[in-house]
Amino acid sequence: MSRPSETVPLIHELVDGTIGKEDFARLHEILLRDPAARKDYYALLCTDQMLVDTYEMPGHLAEHAKVVTVPTVKRRKIGKVLLAIAAVVVAGLLTTFVIHSNTPRVTMTATADSHFLIDGKEATSKFWKKGEVLEVHDGVLTVRLNPSAEASIDGAAILRLINNDGDLELRRGRAFFRAPADGRNFEVRVAGATVRHVGTDFGIRALDDGSCDVHVLGGSVEIMRPGEGKLVLSAGESASWRDGGPTRLATAERTAFRQVPPVEQVIFDDDFSEPAKTVLAGKQPDIGKPWKVVEQQGIMTTGDGRLDTSGGFRHLGAIFAEPPAGEGREVLVATFTTTPPAVMGDKKTRRSGIERVTL
Repeated sequence: MSRPSETVPLIHELVDGTIGKEDFARLHEILLRDPAARKDYYALLCTDQMLVDTYEMPGHLAEHAKVVTVPTVKRRKIGKVLLAIAAVVVAGLLTTFVIHSNTPRVTMTATADSHFLIDGKEATSKFWKKGEVLEVHDGVLTVRLNPSAEASIDGAAILRLINNDGDLELRRGRAFFRAPADGRNFEVRVAGATVRHVGTDFGIRALDDGSCDVHVLGGSVEIMRPGEGKLVLSAGESASWRDGGPTRLATAERTAFRQVPPVEQVIFDDDFSEPAKTVLAGKQPDIGKPWKVVEQQGIMTTGDGRLDTSGGFRHLGAIFAEPPAGEGREVLVATFTTTPPAVMGDKKTRRSGIERVTL
């Protein structure tokens, strides 16, 4: 039987958890009548499960790779066996749909200066799960709501994920959403209303007093408020209201939202990978300007992956590269690792013997 061209993409959507209810019903019918489609589904499902097992339980595959004896099946029972396999595949299909519907698929990517919490705790995963409250205190988070839609959340903001399909509640703060017209639907609940995208770029701002405003920069959105019916906003339009109050229309503010994450650029980096006893003064770092030695006792050297301040006092300068000129807020992030010097006696015996890093 020749399979529809859409079968394989539908199988991929089922396995990765992005398939919709209508597509699932259509794929279900195809798998019931097409043995080749069932073979493709089973092969892809097995591959997906092996990847999951390898990631979560590295010893799982080794345990299941043992040779087993397959019982001989008599020819007259083949028909019943095929029927049983088909039943198992369909049952597995239903089970997979249920499992994937509860699998977290919303992922987050944070800028270097960001600080955010999940349910009041430091996040330990890139996944944002159904029912969890996301608090963004600083920086920008890029959230992949589904395969075709993403949101840029600018701190400070508080949001709750309603389900794993990307529907969310914006309680406070600003978020900018981008989704194509043919992408999967998602909804944003804010200030007593529901905002649904119709293939668009739009931003929502929610304030502490219960008011909010929606700004459409491309495409259109549908806003549904109790007692007011459906309002459609097109590109260049905005609407604002307070929960329970009237809706006011205005022109969209194009600069009110951070539409993309800020560009991050390293302005200084040095791994001290030179040979041992390399003189530090004037040494070119991996990124940045040459090192400056303001004061030293003896000749300061480095190399073999470390900068050791043993042997007396040091006053060293690491000169950053010039950051590119940009608009808006600039954030400089410094990350460094320290270990005790090989010799500490010269520090302990000096009244002012301290190690200090100053920006």
